[in-house]
Amino acid sequence: DRERGPAYQLLLKSSLLKLIGFLAADGLLQPADGRGDDFSETRLENLKSVLAFIGGRCCERLTLAGVAGAFGLSPKYFSRYFKKNFKCSFVEYLTGFRLERAAGLLLSTGLPVSEIAPAVGFDNLSYFIKRFKEARGCTPLQFRKLGGPPADYHPLAPSAPRTAP
Repeated sequence: DRERGPAYQLLLKSSLLKLIGFLAADGLLQPADGRGDDFSETRLENLKSVLAFIGGRCCERLTLAGVAGAFGLSPKYFSRYFKKNFKCSFVEYLTGFRLERAAGLLLSTGLPVSEIAPAVGFDNLSYFIKRFKEARGCTPLQFRKLGGPPADYHPLAPSAPRTAP
């Protein structure tokens, strides 16, 4: 191998590192010292950090790329990591989190819907109302009047297919 020169050696090393990176990204590597529990605690702390980051900035314009970058991860890896650990996409989680906050504000304040939507991170009022109705079975104003979702609303019942945001 030394006969092929330093360029060949560098290419070989980079290929090995790339392979290790793919294995790590897919969760196929375990710590060499057998500290599986420590690895789980680290993972749990990382997940808590991600959720805290999202929760503290949910009313800001958040993007997958921006959040991934804040943790030093590529958007593709972060997306897979998020979906694997939370069983939903980043956008689904963020939207659900924002809608949950909106529901709380609707019930605990007298703020108009037009103020609640941007306060929880929705720039477009009609999009907010549409997503709220999909999630809660009624409009935000109906939700406030009823003091919660309608009695006949079942979030796990089959519904029409949802379109991507």
